[in-house]
Amino acid sequence: MSINAVVLKIASRCNLNCSYCYMYNHTDKSYLKQPKIMSESVFKDTLTAMLDHSESQGARHRIALIMHGGEPTLVGVTRFRWFVETAREFLGERLMLVAIQTNAVLLNDRWAKSLLELDVSVSVSLDGTPEVNDAFRVDHKGEGTHQQTVDGIHTLQRNGVETRVLCVVNPEARGDVTYSHFRELGIEKMDFLFPDTTHDTKTEWYGSFGSTPVGDFLIQAFDAWMEEDNTDVKIRIFYNLLRSFMGAPPGSDAFGNPLLNYLIVNTDGAIEGTDALRVCGDELFKTGLNVQKHSFDDLEQSNSLLYQVSNNALTLSTKCKSCSEVSVCGGGHFPHRYKKSNGFENPSAWCEDIKKLFAHMRTRTGIESLNKSA
Repeated sequence: MSINAVVLKIASRCNLNCSYCYMYNHTDKSYLKQPKIMSESVFKDTLTAMLDHSESQGARHRIALIMHGGEPTLVGVTRFRWFVETAREFLGERLMLVAIQTNAVLLNDRWAKSLLELDVSVSVSLDGTPEVNDAFRVDHKGEGTHQQTVDGIHTLQRNGVETRVLCVVNPEARGDVTYSHFRELGIEKMDFLFPDTTHDTKTEWYGSFGSTPVGDFLIQAFDAWMEEDNTDVKIRIFYNLLRSFMGAPPGSDAFGNPLLNYLIVNTDGAIEGTDALRVCGDELFKTGLNVQKHSFDDLEQSNSLLYQVSNNALTLSTKCKSCSEVSVCGGGHFPHRYKKSNGFENPSAWCEDIKKLFAHMRTRTGIESLNKSA
């Protein structure tokens, strides 16, 4: 097992109440039992676990630290600075990078200048135009947050902080319109994320949007990106897929069935698996371990799903094994394969969307499947 990144939940609550959020609006409610803010002692225990694991992996191993939540800016800029400065001092050259994923609503000039000084990579969650974003990304009063997020993005840009936008695909939106909106905001780095769902919940959440709504959105976004033909604009999902079409390994856990190389540490120190597993139920993401008592290497004794997917690729379904895109898709993001009746031995709940997107991208670019005989 080799862990290359730790997603650190420095705040367990959020100032927004997005309707699709896997943390607060699906089945799991464990956040209610967690401290609202990570303590200094839990943070230091996490750094110790990171250092011990990195040293066990050899002299060249480095590990990334991703500040997450909830909403990580709820800790305040002073505490955040302490977190980052302490991590850099403690981990030294073992620290690959520090990043933050934020809704940007609380960002001001002080925050932006600190992020720049601390050399923190910044990703902002924004789902598109005002009418699209504000249909789901609302505050606790039910009011839209698009303008507040855009104000935060402009604050980052004004202070010289490069900003990447993370967009969860809204099946009702158009990908080309969303792409154009981000470009009008001056965004050059972005990613589009499949909505988190399972075979048990997809119809309830997305059954009214047609047969391939996410695939259609992504095709529109891909075409807009191709037509602009600007090498400064990077879209992670498309960049990774084009590389994989030509034989490169997957660039994330969204496709390719890779071994999982990151874990979550909650505000109480609990070590857990990817947050998207929360859409599958209340237990699959848990390990029973805590950085206050355990190391990352103790996962071997936990018999947890996190240890399994960090050491052995999940078994693919019969349908996936016979698909011509299996080497690239690998069944899709593994939480999306879940069905209560048979676990993860299914194609992605977004299988038809994925196949449609791949076919279009291959036709548009002329890159043929490397496994045409399957």
